[in-house]
Amino acid sequence: MSAYFASIGSLNSGPTLEKQMTHDFRDDLITCEDAARHLAVSIRTLSRWARLRKGPPRIKVGRSIFYRRSAIEHWLLSLENG
Repeated sequence: MSAYFASIGSLNSGPTLEKQMTHDFRDDLITCEDAARHLAVSIRTLSRWARLRKGPPRIKVGRSIFYRRSAIEHWLLSLENG
C-alpha cells in the first residue's frame, strides 16, 4: 500500500480508499447510448437533464460521458411514488 493511501486510510475509520478502488469500477460504467437505451429516452434528453441538473448523475472524463448502472437504478428508485 502506498504511503498516500495509508495516510488516507488512517484518517477514515471505514474501508480504506485503496480497498474501495480494488473493485473494478469500470464494470459498473455504461455509455450515454446505453444509458439512454436503458431509460428509454434519447441521448439529447440525457444531455438536457444534465444541463437542468435533473436525471441520474453522470461522470465526465475528458469528452466522454459515462453513467454508473447503480446510480441509474438508485435514481429510478428515487422517482418511485409511495
